Amino acid sequence: MQRRMGATECHQFILDYFRAHAIKGDLKPTRIYEVIENDPSHLKIRTRNKNGRSVQTLFADLMTCKSTKHGEFRRVDLFWGVERKSDDAEIKPRLSTRATSEDDSFHAPIPGPKFLPNGDPMPVDTFMARLRRAKRNRKEKAS
Repeated sequence: MQRRMGATECHQFILDYFRAHAIKGDLKPTRIYEVIENDPSHLKIRTRNKNGRSVQTLFADLMTCKSTKHGEFRRVDLFWGVERKSDDAEIKPRLSTRATSEDDSFHAPIPGPKFLPNGDPMPVDTFMARLRRAKRNRKEKAS
C-alpha cells in the first residue's frame, strides 16, 4: 500500500525523490496524494478528495534546466491529468447542424476519456460499443 500524504508532505517528497531545486506548478492543499508509479524521471500520483474518492491524476516530470544566473539546476514540472467524474454518465452525443440522415459522418468533437465508477479508465471496447449504440440511437430517432 502506498503512503498517503498531504500537500506539504507531497511537495517535500517530490523535491527529495528527484533531488530537485524547484517545482513548477501547484499542489492542491485540500487533496490527499498517493504515488502510484515511479521511475527516475517521472512520478504518477493519484489524488483523492476529503471523502477518499479518487479525483485526479498528477504527473511529475524531472527537467534539467540551465540558467546564466543559477547554472544547471533540476526542476520538477507538475501536470494535472483529466478530472475524474464520480458517476459513469452515458455518452451524450452532440449533433452538428450540418449532419443529415444521409450523412454518415460524425461532426461532433471526440469525447474525452471516460472512467468507470471505481476510477479506472473505461476499456476501449466498452467505450466503442457505447459510441456505436449512441450513433445507432440517433439514426433511429432521425427516421
